Amino acid sequence: MNMIIDILPSSAMFKNFFRKSSAGFTIVELLIVIVIIAILAAISIVAYNGIQNRTNDSAIQSDIANYGKLIQLFIADNGRPPRTVGELDGLGFKESSGSYSNHVNAVMYCLSGNTWSIGGASKSGVNGYYISSTTASVTQRVWWNAGNPCSDFGIQHSVTGDWAAYKRATQTWSAGGTHTI
Repeated sequence: MNMIIDILPSSAMFKNFFRKSSAGFTIVELLIVIVIIAILAAISIVAYNGIQNRTNDSAIQSDIANYGKLIQLFIADNGRPPRTVGELDGLGFKESSGSYSNHVNAVMYCLSGNTWSIGGASKSGVNGYYISSTTASVTQRVWWNAGNPCSDFGIQHSVTGDWAAYKRATQTWSAGGTHTI
């Protein structure tokens, strides 16, 4: 033990380093630390919300692309697009329900003749995405008409023979519009 003490420097600086100090942080130093922590927390929250919105948008895009593929398979099997809520439910697709907006038209299917489209509104509140028989790829739609989203997907939905169905992501399909097939 004496050997360890002998090798320690005996300078005043070393001794002062281990001396207990009764002084604490000043109020200004504490306030500066609190402000820095608050700024970092605010930046983290904003970044997290942005990541969450992008995640919701990506889930909607993926779901809509998969719906498009299922509709194409249905057309290959039946020679026509789905025309009833039972046929839409029969596609058996489960959405990423936590990513969708919580309004009635969170997911919207539109049909006019053999032209179809399907779209979904993201929980981010800004973006919606759709795919149709004419676009063949998922397209972003920033705004959709709450009264007639089909027109935003390239289907007028005003002609006899048009049909639409809608759903919240957590429910089954419901028929919409008055233009039944």
